[in-house]
Amino acid sequence: MKKLCFICIFLLSLCADDKIYKDAVDAYNSGDCKKAVKLYDELVKQEHFEAIFNYAWMNEKGICVEQDYKKARELYKVSINADKINTKRLSMYRLGLLLITARGSDDVSHDNIQKAIKLWQQSDYLGYAQASLSLGMLYYQGAAIAKDENLAYDYFDKACNGGVKEACNILANIKVQ
Repeated sequence: MKKLCFICIFLLSLCADDKIYKDAVDAYNSGDCKKAVKLYDELVKQEHFEAIFNYAWMNEKGICVEQDYKKARELYKVSINADKINTKRLSMYRLGLLLITARGSDDVSHDNIQKAIKLWQQSDYLGYAQASLSLGMLYYQGAAIAKDENLAYDYFDKACNGGVKEACNILANIKVQ
Protein backbone atom coordinates (compact mmCIF):
# COMPACT_ATOMS: atom_id res chain seq x y z
CA MET A 1 0.00 0.00 0.00
CA LYS A 2 2.83 2.40 0.89
CA LYS A 3 4.47 1.60 -2.44
CA LEU A 4 1.28 2.38 -4.34
CA CYS A 5 0.86 5.69 -2.49
CA PHE A 6 4.47 6.64 -3.26
CA ILE A 7 3.97 5.81 -6.96
CA CYS A 8 0.76 7.89 -7.06
CA ILE A 9 2.46 10.85 -5.38
CA PHE A 10 5.44 10.54 -7.73
CA LEU A 11 3.19 10.48 -10.80
CA LEU A 12 1.22 13.48 -9.54
CA SER A 13 4.45 15.41 -9.00
CA LEU A 14 5.47 14.64 -12.59
CA CYS A 15 2.14 15.98 -13.81
CA ALA A 16 2.63 19.11 -11.69
CA ASP A 17 6.14 19.59 -13.14
CA ASP A 18 4.75 19.23 -16.66
CA LYS A 19 2.05 21.80 -15.92
CA ILE A 20 4.62 24.23 -14.56
CA TYR A 21 6.78 23.57 -17.65
CA LYS A 22 3.82 24.22 -19.96
CA ASP A 23 3.04 27.39 -18.02
CA ALA A 24 6.69 28.52 -18.33
CA VAL A 25 6.69 27.91 -22.10
CA ASP A 26 3.33 29.69 -22.45
CA ALA A 27 4.60 32.65 -20.41
CA TYR A 28 7.74 32.87 -22.56
CA ASN A 29 5.76 32.59 -25.80
CA SER A 30 3.33 35.30 -24.71
CA GLY A 31 6.16 37.65 -23.73
CA ASP A 32 5.59 37.45 -19.98
CA CYS A 33 9.28 37.28 -19.16
CA LYS A 34 8.89 37.88 -15.42
CA LYS A 35 6.57 34.88 -15.05
CA ALA A 36 8.65 32.72 -17.41
CA VAL A 37 11.86 33.37 -15.48
CA LYS A 38 10.17 32.67 -12.15
CA LEU A 39 8.79 29.36 -13.43
CA TYR A 40 12.06 28.34 -15.11
CA ASP A 41 13.96 29.08 -11.89
CA GLU A 42 11.56 26.76 -10.07
CA LEU A 43 11.93 24.05 -12.72
CA VAL A 44 15.74 24.26 -12.61
CA LYS A 45 15.59 23.50 -8.89
CA GLN A 46 13.39 20.49 -9.68
CA GLU A 47 15.88 19.29 -12.34
CA HIS A 48 13.38 19.45 -15.18
CA PHE A 49 15.89 18.93 -17.99
CA GLU A 50 13.83 20.33 -20.87
CA ALA A 51 13.17 23.47 -18.83
CA ILE A 52 16.85 23.68 -17.93
CA PHE A 53 17.76 23.54 -21.63
CA ASN A 54 15.25 26.30 -22.44
CA TYR A 55 16.55 28.45 -19.62
CA ALA A 56 20.15 27.87 -20.74
CA TRP A 57 19.20 29.01 -24.23
CA MET A 58 17.49 32.10 -22.81
CA ASN A 59 20.66 32.93 -20.87
CA GLU A 60 22.86 32.29 -23.89
CA LYS A 61 20.78 34.57 -26.11
CA GLY A 62 19.88 37.15 -23.47
CA ILE A 63 16.14 36.67 -23.90
CA CYS A 64 14.05 37.60 -20.84
CA VAL A 65 17.27 37.66 -18.81
CA GLU A 66 20.59 39.44 -19.03
CA GLN A 67 22.88 37.52 -21.39
CA ASP A 68 25.06 35.25 -19.29
CA TYR A 69 27.20 32.73 -21.18
CA LYS A 70 28.71 31.34 -18.00
CA LYS A 71 25.27 30.53 -16.56
CA ALA A 72 24.19 29.11 -19.93
CA ARG A 73 27.23 26.79 -19.91
CA GLU A 74 26.42 25.58 -16.41
CA LEU A 75 22.78 24.95 -17.32
CA TYR A 76 23.68 23.10 -20.53
CA LYS A 77 26.02 20.88 -18.49
CA VAL A 78 23.00 19.86 -16.41
CA SER A 79 20.54 19.46 -19.30
CA ILE A 80 22.91 17.02 -21.01
CA ASN A 81 21.61 14.49 -18.48
CA ALA A 82 18.13 14.56 -20.01
CA ASP A 83 16.38 11.33 -20.90
CA LYS A 84 14.93 12.89 -24.03
CA ILE A 85 17.40 12.45 -26.87
CA ASN A 86 16.56 15.78 -28.51
CA THR A 87 17.25 17.73 -25.33
CA LYS A 88 20.46 15.79 -24.72
CA ARG A 89 21.87 16.28 -28.23
CA LEU A 90 20.89 19.95 -28.40
CA SER A 91 22.49 20.55 -25.00
CA MET A 92 25.68 18.87 -26.13
CA TYR A 93 25.79 20.93 -29.29
CA ARG A 94 25.07 24.28 -27.60
CA LEU A 95 27.59 23.63 -24.81
CA GLY A 96 30.19 22.64 -27.40
CA LEU A 97 29.52 25.85 -29.29
CA LEU A 98 30.04 27.94 -26.15
CA LEU A 99 33.25 26.05 -25.35
CA ILE A 100 34.78 26.30 -28.81
CA THR A 101 34.03 30.03 -29.01
CA ALA A 102 35.14 30.60 -25.38
CA ARG A 103 31.84 32.28 -24.50
CA GLY A 104 31.38 32.31 -20.76
CA SER A 105 35.09 31.91 -20.19
CA ASP A 106 38.36 33.57 -21.07
CA ASP A 107 39.82 30.11 -21.64
CA VAL A 108 40.31 29.28 -25.33
CA SER A 109 42.35 26.28 -24.28
CA HIS A 110 43.08 23.16 -26.26
CA ASP A 111 41.19 21.22 -23.57
CA ASN A 112 38.00 23.23 -24.10
CA ILE A 113 38.27 22.82 -27.86
CA GLN A 114 38.69 19.07 -27.43
CA LYS A 115 35.71 18.97 -25.05
CA ALA A 116 33.64 20.85 -27.64
CA ILE A 117 34.63 18.42 -30.38
CA LYS A 118 33.77 15.46 -28.16
CA LEU A 119 30.37 16.99 -27.33
CA TRP A 120 29.69 17.59 -31.03
CA GLN A 121 30.69 14.01 -31.84
CA GLN A 122 28.26 12.75 -29.21
CA SER A 123 25.54 15.05 -30.52
CA ASP A 124 26.27 13.85 -34.06
CA TYR A 125 26.07 10.24 -32.88
CA LEU A 126 22.63 11.00 -31.44
CA GLY A 127 21.55 12.28 -34.84
CA TYR A 128 21.84 16.05 -34.58
CA ALA A 129 22.65 17.10 -38.14
CA GLN A 130 23.90 20.58 -37.19
CA ALA A 131 26.66 18.90 -35.16
CA SER A 132 27.60 16.92 -38.27
CA LEU A 133 27.91 20.17 -40.23
CA SER A 134 30.06 21.78 -37.53
CA LEU A 135 32.36 18.76 -37.39
CA GLY A 136 32.58 18.76 -41.16
CA MET A 137 33.63 22.42 -41.10
CA LEU A 138 36.33 21.72 -38.51
CA TYR A 139 37.76 18.83 -40.51
CA TYR A 140 37.48 20.64 -43.84
CA GLN A 141 39.22 23.78 -42.59
CA GLY A 142 41.66 21.96 -40.35
CA ALA A 143 40.55 24.28 -37.58
CA ALA A 144 41.39 22.97 -34.11
CA ILE A 145 41.69 19.48 -35.56
CA ALA A 146 43.81 17.80 -38.24
CA LYS A 147 42.52 18.60 -41.72
CA ASP A 148 40.77 15.61 -43.29
CA GLU A 149 38.69 16.41 -46.36
CA ASN A 150 37.37 12.85 -46.68
CA LEU A 151 36.07 12.84 -43.12
CA ALA A 152 34.71 16.35 -43.66
CA TYR A 153 32.86 15.09 -46.74
CA ASP A 154 31.32 12.26 -44.68
CA TYR A 155 30.12 14.72 -42.04
CA PHE A 156 28.74 17.10 -44.69
CA ASP A 157 26.96 14.18 -46.33
CA LYS A 158 25.45 13.13 -43.01
CA ALA A 159 24.34 16.70 -42.29
CA CYS A 160 22.88 17.07 -45.78
CA ASN A 161 20.94 13.83 -45.36
CA GLY A 162 19.79 15.18 -42.00
CA GLY A 163 18.23 18.18 -43.71
CA VAL A 164 20.90 20.86 -43.31
CA LYS A 165 20.80 22.71 -46.63
CA GLU A 166 24.09 24.49 -45.99
CA ALA A 167 25.81 21.09 -45.90
CA CYS A 168 24.22 20.17 -49.23
CA ASN A 169 25.53 23.41 -50.74
CA ILE A 170 29.02 22.71 -49.43
CA LEU A 171 28.93 19.17 -50.84
CA ALA A 172 28.05 20.54 -54.26
CA ASN A 173 31.16 22.73 -54.21
CA ILE A 174 33.87 20.46 -52.83
CA LYS A 175 35.83 17.66 -54.36
CA VAL A 176 37.05 14.68 -52.41
CA GLN A 177 40.22 12.91 -53.44
